[in-house]
Amino acid sequence: MPSDEPQDCGDETWLQAKVAGCPGVWEGSELWPWLLVGEQIPVSPEEHGDTLDLLFLNPEAVPVIVEAQRGKKRGVSRSAIGQILDDAAAVAQWSEQALRGHCVKTCSKHRVDPEETFHRVFGAQQCQEEVWRQAATNLHQRTVRLLIVADHIPAKLCRIADFLNAEMAATQVVPCELGEYDVAGKRTWVPKVVHGAAVPAHQPADSPSAEARWADSVFFEKLDNPESERVVRKIVAWAPAHH
Repeated sequence: MPSDEPQDCGDETWLQAKVAGCPGVWEGSELWPWLLVGEQIPVSPEEHGDTLDLLFLNPEAVPVIVEAQRGKKRGVSRSAIGQILDDAAAVAQWSEQALRGHCVKTCSKHRVDPEETFHRVFGAQQCQEEVWRQAATNLHQRTVRLLIVADHIPAKLCRIADFLNAEMAATQVVPCELGEYDVAGKRTWVPKVVHGAAVPAHQPADSPSAEARWADSVFFEKLDNPESERVVRKIVAWAPAHH
């Protein structure tokens, strides 16, 4: 159950640490567990290049890429979408060995047993080789979930996510708000999926109409960032051939 009191989240490093320790993600009334594969993973050949905030596997071996940002920061919608699409493209061809290697390294860092950690999500009878093979296949086929986790999800971010999800068959963009929940009698921080329907109906006066909201020209104009527009246009152009 959610905490009754609103919580004041810290900076993005704090958000990332809290999400890394989460047991899963709330969707509807269900808590879906996940396996932490890695955190702050370099995805750029440059020495001080980009890093992927967090990478998980869900119980269906679908990779879950997480971008954690302060939702009240100006421009969060554009920066979050651009960054997480860039991360997804960077890891799209990773092998099962690379995925498993990151998971083992992460377990060692947190001083937890890799076998026990794996079985907590997938069960004691599940073959690990099959899970990692399926996870790599899902990456190659763009069957991934892209979670944007923030202390507050702006309405604009939900609109962008809805637009992209309508264009992409396998890849799903999922806005989540981080909140404190009671999980098995213990207070813990868990991201909760925010659907477009959950966004308050009263939008600012300059919000586009429902018709204009889905027009490509209006959508790309609202991105207001050349790099984000470039990445999103590439995804939208790629999506129809992969339905």
